[in-house]
Amino acid sequence: MSFFDNVKETVSNTSREVGNKAKELAEVTKLKNAISAEERKIKEEYEKIGRLYVENFATNADVMFLPSIDKITNSQKVIELKQAELNQVKNVKICPNCGAAIDEGSAFCSKCGSKA
Repeated sequence: MSFFDNVKETVSNTSREVGNKAKELAEVTKLKNAISAEERKIKEEYEKIGRLYVENFATNADVMFLPSIDKITNSQKVIELKQAELNQVKNVKICPNCGAAIDEGSAFCSKCGSKA
């Protein structure tokens, strides 16, 4: 074989290998993305189960769930306090009818028209 034939064959082999690696990488990425999507679905369902459990059974929860339920309850209280602080800083109040944020001086809600 001549030098140029060897170069041609080497380039051809290399191109084929690069093409195969690119296909493999694309397939690996596609499969990893599919796995991640399914893992997200599972996580969402676990979260939904947990939320339903807390909402429906928190007062009669099994003792093994109480520490987590206490943490959730405490965090909800902190969020309520911080939201009230945020509303005060933004000079807004919450409509008792629809929950919209309205200016502190407003007599009526601009969203539902209810007396504020």
